Amino acid sequence: WDEGRGGLADILIYAGIEPSAIVEAVPPTRSMFRFRARAVNAQGRGPFGAAATFSVDIPDAPRRLDAIHVSSGNVVLIWQMPTSSDHWMASVWYEVQYSDMASGSVDMITVRSARASISGLEPLHHQSFRVRACS
Repeated sequence: WDEGRGGLADILIYAGIEPSAIVEAVPPTRSMFRFRARAVNAQGRGPFGAAATFSVDIPDAPRRLDAIHVSSGNVVLIWQMPTSSDHWMASVWYEVQYSDMASGSVDMITVRSARASISGLEPLHHQSFRVRACS
């Protein structure tokens, strides 16, 4: 990646015998990355394979969170999906965090659609809900 010096940088991110690697330290200011791999043995270095390009777009926040069905200990939440570009929307999921304001307990569920059903809430306790989109 560029690292702010005006050009691409070749950085070794993995050396080993496994055919895969997890890259955790990517610059947060970048959204597109290109990776190449090659074999190295006692005879030398082989040629690089074709580059793989990855986008790490961060989805916009969901909008208009609403509770459409509330009953004793249960709630159904809906929201509008992010307005970000559609090319990666199929890979978006949502984390719904809910907090019991009286006890301070915090829980989270993951859903694939813009709707979540939450049960097991304490009746007569105030609850706080928030949703974020993930990709």
